[in-house]
Amino acid sequence: MGKIMKANDFVNMAHIALNTPSYYVQGAFGCPATAENKIRYHSNTTYNKTHYEQISKRPQTEFFWDCVCLIKGILWGWSADRTRKNGGAIYGSSGVPDFGTENMLKYCTDVSSDFSKMELGEVLYMKGHVGIYVGKGPDGIDYAIECTPSWKNGVQFSGILNSGKSTYHPNRKWLKHGKLQFVEYESEV
Repeated sequence: MGKIMKANDFVNMAHIALNTPSYYVQGAFGCPATAENKIRYHSNTTYNKTHYEQISKRPQTEFFWDCVCLIKGILWGWSADRTRKNGGAIYGSSGVPDFGTENMLKYCTDVSSDFSKMELGEVLYMKGHVGIYVGKGPDGIDYAIECTPSWKNGVQFSGILNSGKSTYHPNRKWLKHGKLQFVEYESEV
């Protein structure tokens, strides 16, 4: 499994997902909110069954994601294409396996709990949840892009409490961060 994407491109795609209307649906990796996809995700998890009424009412202008699938969907080629079942992502493509939140760090190098030394595009981890480090904001705070049912219920910014507190966005404390083996980071060039 080689490097398939540069860190800047990975982060740019996360920003595109951020700026595209979205909604949290477990197991979804960037699929448009079509009637077919609403039915497809109706019964795949307990969370989706419980929230199906809300999921079924989502406008077709949105894309469905969950936290780990945001990362996998981008690596699998998501391109915000509303005409394709998964927004352009192809399940399991580019040599990137289907992995869950709890085993994501197995696909990372330089895993650390020192948040003073992160590189753009690193994965952020806490038990049951992941995000993407996207750099410092104009306020000097480190930020993540993550997909969560918390706060705005979709792909969103959050401040990384490990290195400061945002007054503009929700904040989250992470346990670890690491470099995905599929992404080429600046320090590796």
